[in-house]
Amino acid sequence: MLKIYICPHCFNIRMVSKKPNAVCLHCNQKLVECDIDYTKFTSMDEEERIKYRDRWRKTHEKSLLG
Repeated sequence: MLKIYICPHCFNIRMVSKKPNAVCLHCNQKLVECDIDYTKFTSMDEEERIKYRDRWRKTHEKSLLG
């Protein structure tokens, strides 16, 4: 099953299957699993995905930094 991951460094979103230690293809940082499932994510349009990413960043940025 595909899962949605996000990079805590550059906030790139990636769909990954069977790879719990996935890394970002842009900056090579370890990815963090998102709290959204594949079906929901793929049904979103680009604007909704950007809003999701921005909300995730605001919610998790402080805790991931430190």
